[in-house]
Amino acid sequence: MTQNERIRAARTALVARFPYFSPVAYLLSLVESEKLPTMAVDNRGKLYYNPRFVDALTDTQLVGLLWHEVHHILREHVGPRGKELKKHPLGNIALDLEINDDAEEAGVDLPRPPHPYGGYFPQDLGLPRGLLAEEYLKLLSQWPSPPPQGGSMDQHGPGPWEEEEDGEEGVDEGTLEVARRAVAQKAKEYEAKGRGTLPSGMRRWVDQILNPQVDWRSVLRRMVKGTIAHHLGKKRPTYTKPNRRGHAYHPVIMPGYYGLKPKVAIVVDTSGSMGKEELAQALGEIQGILRQVREVTVISTDAAAHTVQKVFRPEQITLMGGGGTDMTQGIKKAEELRADIAIVITDGDTPWPTKPPKITTLAVIIGNHQPPPPFIPHITIP
Repeated sequence: MTQNERIRAARTALVARFPYFSPVAYLLSLVESEKLPTMAVDNRGKLYYNPRFVDALTDTQLVGLLWHEVHHILREHVGPRGKELKKHPLGNIALDLEINDDAEEAGVDLPRPPHPYGGYFPQDLGLPRGLLAEEYLKLLSQWPSPPPQGGSMDQHGPGPWEEEEDGEEGVDEGTLEVARRAVAQKAKEYEAKGRGTLPSGMRRWVDQILNPQVDWRSVLRRMVKGTIAHHLGKKRPTYTKPNRRGHAYHPVIMPGYYGLKPKVAIVVDTSGSMGKEELAQALGEIQGILRQVREVTVISTDAAAHTVQKVFRPEQITLMGGGGTDMTQGIKKAEELRADIAIVITDGDTPWPTKPPKITTLAVIIGNHQPPPPFIPHITIP
């Protein structure tokens, strides 16, 4: 069995034990790299691993490492929060302590000293469990000398391994954001149904995500803005623009690159069950974000896709429908129009695609209906 196959098997075992991790665990794309000594994740959902490091782990330790890496994504250690903490020399240790204090309660097997890749654990350092990374960093900063050797079981980016051309684009920040919320919701349901108990740190994280101090509009802006930014970053080759490093390839002529403007389609549920006030709110919020693209296409959809409008201003939107509900028809229409992103606004009382759409698809669910399948990131508006 190759190292890649071992990691995939470990991921399956992880989700079997902790099913609520599936929205994030199955987003991870695996990238083999010799440029890092152990394992790391980045803010695009890419899991980098050194094959020699994987060889040094038992099967249960590999499952534990994936548990650890998923938590780096869940707790936004790969985002602005982690970046701020890593400015401090002991920030990486604090981030690991925030995760590893749940390891014993979760019953996962992580490498510990004297293992060559042993990590940091609060109890080993005489620190209390259940603290945030910021609190651990404050305590560590008061130590007269650095903590004992350890903590090398994974890497904290960014690093040279992220610069490798691996053919995997990863996912955008918006997708990661809604995947986190999906994990939180699944974890809450997991415990409520009596399937098991959550470690205390995980339970606190779930409460923080599902009962945020910011309203849904802020989360919606992050989700959509991150997705658009991801597509804005895509480039295509062209020989009409010189390559910035063309001199290094002389006499071979290499193409330059130009950025792509994403085509955005908004699939609006116009069935009889949709409330006009909530619908207007969501459209207004999304329209504010989409000012960074030249135009959007609005697809009115009930049991079928009706009008297709290219609009530049909110007042140009005309919604038609009133019958049954089937958002798959609107998504198909967005695919036919060759959109890059489809944003579905619905109350959720609709059939959904049985497999991932061909284009990036996000959903805004108004009310408390069933969410879309895990491969469609979503946010719920109460």
